[in-house]
Amino acid sequence: MGTGVPAPPYPKIPGFASQPTETERCIESLLAVFQRYAGREGSAVTLSKREFRAFMDTELAAFTKVRE
Repeated sequence: MGTGVPAPPYPKIPGFASQPTETERCIESLLAVFQRYAGREGSAVTLSKREFRAFMDTELAAFTKVRE
């Protein structure tokens, strides 16, 4: 995924793949975007209604458009 979010280092754990799966990379990307919006108005671990709306309008604009 070309999100510009650097991947964290992954420890080598016996029995586990050394590279993250596509799903793990997607979740990491989602968390990184969440963290950019969370904490602008208070807690860094939750989104206020305004932060959530900014997140939705910017990151998921296609989901917030009114469909005719």
